[in-house]
Parts: sequence; structure tokens; C-alpha cells
Amino acid sequence: MNRVSHPRSVSESSKDNSDDQQQLSDLISVIYDAAIDPSRWEDAIVSIVQFVGGAAGGLFCKDVGVQHATVPHRFGFDVPLRVELFRQIYSSAEGHFLGDLEQPIATTDLMSFAALTQSELYRQWAEP
Repeated sequence: MNRVSHPRSVSESSKDNSDDQQQLSDLISVIYDAAIDPSRWEDAIVSIVQFVGGAAGGLFCKDVGVQHATVPHRFGFDVPLRVELFRQIYSSAEGHFLGDLEQPIATTDLMSFAALTQSELYRQWAEP
């Protein structure tokens, strides 16, 4: 629903904000639980995907000094990321792993969407 085309009353907006805050608080709790108990990462990723309205998500892990990442926990996709596909965009995507803490980074912040969609990584893995 577009909030501009459907204005809400102050009391309704306050309730929505309170619900959003509670959902975020619940999500943070699920993530903390997963950090303590790794068997809970899949549940945490499902919760994250649902919270942001996504279709899939994963916990990407990368060791310093190697040009690939692993995805040990994921939701919404079964095909693992093939190392040779990731290497094609590594120089552009490396910023995901070097960014500041608590600062979200989208792939399109690091490279154009057009360049991403032309890569084999996108065509064989992300697009499907």
C-alpha cells in the first residue's frame, strides 16, 4: 500500500510504527540467537527475508585473501554459488566484505545493475 495515496490517521500510523519496532526487535533477537547457536541461522535468514519483503537470502562468508565466498546458510535458493562465477565480479563486489560495520551495502552500490546483469554470475545464479 502506498502511504501517500492512502493517508492514515495519527493513531493508525503510531500503531504501525509500534508494530514495526516490535517486529524489528523480534528479528534482532532471532539474529542474536543464531549468533550464539549456529543451528538457528536458517530460521534467522527466513525471518530476515520476510522482514525486508525479499524472495531469498543467505549468510555469505568470505575468508580474507581468497576470491570467493561460501553460503553455509540460505533460504529461497538451492543452487550454491560457484566460485568461478563469483570471481568474474570479485573486484567490484569485494566492497561487500570490506565495508564499515552496520553500514548496508547493495551490489548496485558497487557496480551498475546493467554490468551485474551481464555477468554469468547473474545469469546462471542470481536471475533464476
